[in-house]
Amino acid sequence: MADNFNYYIFDLDGTLIDTREDLTTAVNVLRKSYNLPALDIKTVTSMVGDGIRKLVERAVSSADSVNLEEAINIFNDAYSKHLVEHTYVYPGIPEVLENLKNYSKKLAVNTNKSDKFAVEILKKLEIYRYFDFLVGGDSVENKKPDPEGVLMIIELFKATPSETLMIGDGKNDILAAKGAGIKSAYVTYGYTTIDSISDLSPDYFITEPQEILFM
Repeated sequence: MADNFNYYIFDLDGTLIDTREDLTTAVNVLRKSYNLPALDIKTVTSMVGDGIRKLVERAVSSADSVNLEEAINIFNDAYSKHLVEHTYVYPGIPEVLENLKNYSKKLAVNTNKSDKFAVEILKKLEIYRYFDFLVGGDSVENKKPDPEGVLMIIELFKATPSETLMIGDGKNDILAAKGAGIKSAYVTYGYTTIDSISDLSPDYFITEPQEILFM
């Protein structure tokens, strides 16, 4: 176990858990209500990462007339019924979290997903207990890539930037880390490709969760 960091901030979707199938189900329930054809999982995944409002906007952008608040309610209702139907924790993540806690590391989640859904999913998947804090999209004025959530967690931990690491699978995570002045680790097993973040130069690349223990 390396000892470069004492505080670890994790993204959620595409980093700790794979939510793509359940998000796709909810998106297609929403689209059906607007008489739009279903989307495949790859297309829906490309819309994920900026919070529910943006996901819903993108999902019904081709509809003739949309009341966005109504559309968000339809999506939330559908998603709440399928939260962990197919969602799962990436293999190796529970063992990594257990090891980090055994070494007295402090862990947090910073996600653009709503706090309610994030907490419920983590509890249902039985990994919520590992985290000291969770800052979701409802807890901040500005979601990632803004560093507000990361800075909030650093303050809650009473940590210093030099001992804090952000781990995520997308541009928003790396940009939030840079904005907060902390190191970033990009996971290659998530929702995006290395090409999409190559210009951002994350400090580390993670091909499997166990590598987190050696940073």
